[in-house]
Amino acid sequence: MTQHQNDSAPTTGAADSYLAGLRERLAADGSVATGTTWHDRPVTRGSRSDRKARWFGTKAELFVLAATVPQ
Repeated sequence: MTQHQNDSAPTTGAADSYLAGLRERLAADGSVATGTTWHDRPVTRGSRSDRKARWFGTKAELFVLAATVPQ
């Protein structure tokens, strides 16, 4: 039986930096981006709402949810 090492430190650092970069990209795109935790895991939430008159008054919604999970 093979044993898997549970070395979560490098993965957690990479995941945290990815979520921070995602928040920056969402904010640069005009979205409202927040970082929070869910079940002791970091989560990034982003949302944006666009109304376009040329699309006959339609409203487009964008929702983004990204979280880290164990391997």
